[in-house]
Amino acid sequence: MTLKELQKLVEKGENEHVEFKLKLNHPDKIAHEIVAFGNTKGGTILIGVADDKTLQGLKNIDEQLYIFDSIIQKHIKYNIDYEIEIIKLNDSRHILAAHIYELKRKPNYALDTPSDKYGKAFVRYQDQCLQASREMVEILKQRHKPKNIIIKYSDTEKAILQHIENYGYATLPDLCTKVLLKEHTLSLTLINLVLANVLKIEPVEGMKDKYYYNVI
Repeated sequence: MTLKELQKLVEKGENEHVEFKLKLNHPDKIAHEIVAFGNTKGGTILIGVADDKTLQGLKNIDEQLYIFDSIIQKHIKYNIDYEIEIIKLNDSRHILAAHIYELKRKPNYALDTPSDKYGKAFVRYQDQCLQASREMVEILKQRHKPKNIIIKYSDTEKAILQHIENYGYATLPDLCTKVLLKEHTLSLTLINLVLANVLKIEPVEGMKDKYYYNVI
């Protein structure tokens, strides 16, 4: 990537595939972003770029590369497919572009500390890095498996679809309140409806995902 290409990319702002980070001084947050891109459709983290699109760059680029590699090794549970590109601003400052590729097997998990045993899954939605809900994690796990899902349209399915028909979308908390079925039953049904492509899931901050009809 040339400096001119970088400037054009930055000018477009953060989006589904691009994130700005000024520094590498919060390893846990960097790990969240890396995992989110891997769990979604991939993307690029531009390190040394401020939120206002200023190219401030990083000093001591070799040290910064070591820090980034350390984040990969200590704060991400499973292997991640990535590539590093360095763009020179001047003799003392560089931009580090970390290209994160979409994982073939999902989800991956960010570890807030190296001793963290389980970690948290994250996904990318528009320009946000969001913690994945229990339902989203299960959908990510099952999407790569052979699909053999049969939808019977029992009273549970009908109640969910009717709710979406009435309100435009559904959330699990709303369904628990208005449909008056057990959360576990509703959760499993929503997962199956998404995997069967009847519904689509939109991640929301606070893990209160929205479910819509999947219009193909």
